[in-house]
Amino acid sequence: MAHHEEQPTAIESVLELLNEHGLGAMAEAMQTLLNEAMKIERGAFLRASPGERTDERTGYASVSGVSLHANAAVSARDRQRLERLCHYAARPPVATDRLSRMDDGRLLAIA
Repeated sequence: MAHHEEQPTAIESVLELLNEHGLGAMAEAMQTLLNEAMKIERGAFLRASPGERTDERTGYASVSGVSLHANAAVSARDRQRLERLCHYAARPPVATDRLSRMDDGRLLAIA
């Protein structure tokens, strides 16, 4: 019989990280905790855990200006639609042709 070890919880991972690397790992620890919090919030909004399909799942979430549309499904054999979905998912969040550098070095997004 195969033995499966349980994955450590986010809190356990953070405590281990801080124990091994001290406060120098605080940024990574906070990132881990924030990612876990976002997973919980997303699951609550969608009414489903990651990868789970339910009748109640709304299929769409918008958190802190980031939108998630979870109703896109592509057959593994439909290579053209799969490629189009991958191109869409890999695009940058802001089109570079809409950015302009200001005199002080900051970027300005042009509507």
